[in-house]
Amino acid sequence: VREVPDHQECLAHQESDRSIIFEILEYVKDTPDAAAAQYFFSDLADTNGSTENVVEECRIFEPTQLNNPNLNGIVVCGLVGTQLVSKFREAASAANRVKIYLAVIRLPQYGTDLLITMNVPVKISESSSSRNAVDTGCIFDADVHMPGLEVFTKVLQTFRIVNPGLFG
Repeated sequence: VREVPDHQECLAHQESDRSIIFEILEYVKDTPDAAAAQYFFSDLADTNGSTENVVEECRIFEPTQLNNPNLNGIVVCGLVGTQLVSKFREAASAANRVKIYLAVIRLPQYGTDLLITMNVPVKISESSSSRNAVDTGCIFDADVHMPGLEVFTKVLQTFRIVNPGLFG
């Protein structure tokens, strides 16, 4: 069991060490839509102490791309990248390569940026505490297999806000 702040929900897969995190954050009004995903990717890297950050793709989705009528008229920014991070602040030698799928759903009318992040381990370090806890058969070569992208796309295609009162 992981403790998470009140503004987060985290779903974690025990065997693969994958996780999806939903965060309700204050709207970053000084960041233009085109830079929002990069802003949060960099913030995540700083928070996690990432020693290597690579952005593979960054864009604003057109409503037709997500095929989700619940997001029509809402700006959704997406980013795919990798980070080299040590879990639980372990030594740099224990750093794991993690594919990051990130979406920012911008809700200025509620003063909110909703951040959805999916973490997919690509390579687990021999020194990582995750090494024995993770079934390495569940680790995919992200360049060959796309299960992470498929799952993340499904999350975005089915996302909806049921109760806007949640945003205050």
